[in-house]
Amino acid sequence: MALHVLNRNNANFINPKYFALGEPWLDLSGGEKRKVRSKTSFRTKKHPEKVWATLGWKNDNPFNPSGSIEFSEKGHHESESKVTLKEIGAIWNFNPLSGEAGFVKERYINFDKVDFNLENKLYRADEIPELRLTLFLGDDEGAVVYYQHSDVDKYRDDDADTEAEIEYILPQPTTTEVGTTRDRLTYHFPIIPSGVDEDENNPEYVRFTGQDRETSFIIKILTFKRHKLKEQHLLVEAINTLNVKAAGNNALHRKYGEDKYKLLVYNASKNDFDPVEADAIDFDKKTLLLIHGTFSSIHGSYGGTYLDPDNLILKKLIEDNVFEQIIGFNHPTITHNAKQNANILYEFLGDNRFKEPISLVGTSRGALVCKYLASDPVNTNFIVDRILTYSGANGVHYFSAAKGVVHFFKILKKTAGPAGKVLTAFAQFSAEFFLSQPGSLQMKPGHESLTDILDAKPLSPSTRYQCVAADWDKSLHRKWRKRVPRVILDALIKLILGRKNDWVVNFENQKEAPFHYSNIPIEIKAGHTKVLQVKHVIPVPKTAPNPHEIMYNFFS
Repeated sequence: MALHVLNRNNANFINPKYFALGEPWLDLSGGEKRKVRSKTSFRTKKHPEKVWATLGWKNDNPFNPSGSIEFSEKGHHESESKVTLKEIGAIWNFNPLSGEAGFVKERYINFDKVDFNLENKLYRADEIPELRLTLFLGDDEGAVVYYQHSDVDKYRDDDADTEAEIEYILPQPTTTEVGTTRDRLTYHFPIIPSGVDEDENNPEYVRFTGQDRETSFIIKILTFKRHKLKEQHLLVEAINTLNVKAAGNNALHRKYGEDKYKLLVYNASKNDFDPVEADAIDFDKKTLLLIHGTFSSIHGSYGGTYLDPDNLILKKLIEDNVFEQIIGFNHPTITHNAKQNANILYEFLGDNRFKEPISLVGTSRGALVCKYLASDPVNTNFIVDRILTYSGANGVHYFSAAKGVVHFFKILKKTAGPAGKVLTAFAQFSAEFFLSQPGSLQMKPGHESLTDILDAKPLSPSTRYQCVAADWDKSLHRKWRKRVPRVILDALIKLILGRKNDWVVNFENQKEAPFHYSNIPIEIKAGHTKVLQVKHVIPVPKTAPNPHEIMYNFFS
């Protein structure tokens, strides 16, 4: 650990525009200093041993904060922080090299005592001044970088800091292919002021106040060895590694299993889903097909329909003979689009055809897959008679620009449970890479692959459609809002999604319906990932049916 007073007499200001992070500059030999200067001037790709990064403003203005900054000089391989160990565990889960001793190195930067001289200034929530961190890496190294929102008085207490929030910072895209000659990663991230208030006249703006912090401004940097592969190959490798390691972890196994593509059938006697092949499906039975949401699974999206002993709607649908069979379809949501998902489902079902039209339920991105299945002329396996969607991802504004992806990760990191381990795998790549994935493109407002689905007619003119749209309520997620810079977060969400949203999709997009249907939604108050968990939902009005009752009424 190094504590540096920030003034121009500090030798680690090796350039007026940036500060060197690593060992004290005055302790370096002449040769070591020349290596660093060659690195910062892009004259060499060799990794300097004594300096691991530089820090400055994103806009490359002179960097002249005051106060003091604390950071790692060298970093270490043996963290004792439970929060950090959890992130290291997530890296271990997707990295096939994790068996090697000390494969993750932890470093940090603490800005709590840094004065950026920005008090009493007004900023739009997405225009808060940003810092630049340039991290020096070998071409066989990856990194995961994040804010750690610890209570100010707890960040040094490994036992007390178990509830610190993590917020990933994604690297900027590299100009060279990852795995070939990439020798550094650059990160841009907004500062966290010591105090901030809402602007009464405009909820999209915040004012820096200089009040005491409620959470620390800490950046954690975890670096690790990885194979020299291109980004897409690294992602495939990460997902495959997650699949293999999931076999020994029940929560992960429910998310991934041995293959992300999987058919499951609800077993009412066990009140659980069993993985099956097509020959175990009864094509003569009246069937409900469940399609899950982004970064999720049947267990993740529909757990609230069969895991809560007080709210067993799937069991009730079977026992009351509303349906004779309920099928779940696990599938990738980012690396594949709805057409690719559907084609695999058709392959699973083979030449079989359901005797009766089937009904569909889709949550989040699952709404798009439902609409695609109902309108796809290639679909010879079934006709769709009814579609019910919850918080449909009919265009996600976070995906309109790279900056929005960071905020999407921020929301999903807290709410995704075991799927957060996939987020950690994605966090080593740029937002642009995430947005280039087929599933991401299909949720981008205005993208052709999205509008094609929204404009398509179901094959059957008798298909009925109903959407349930959620608006987040301030009484929900109270604990989470306390631990992050809540005023900035609220302002950002309103700026990106509008005032009415479920924290992931704005209300208007959720209620988007095929053009010949009424788009009058059933409204509920809920967060995006909680729409089927009755205890986390407020009906509108409060005497109205809850999400399970909506499902029962629509299908019965």
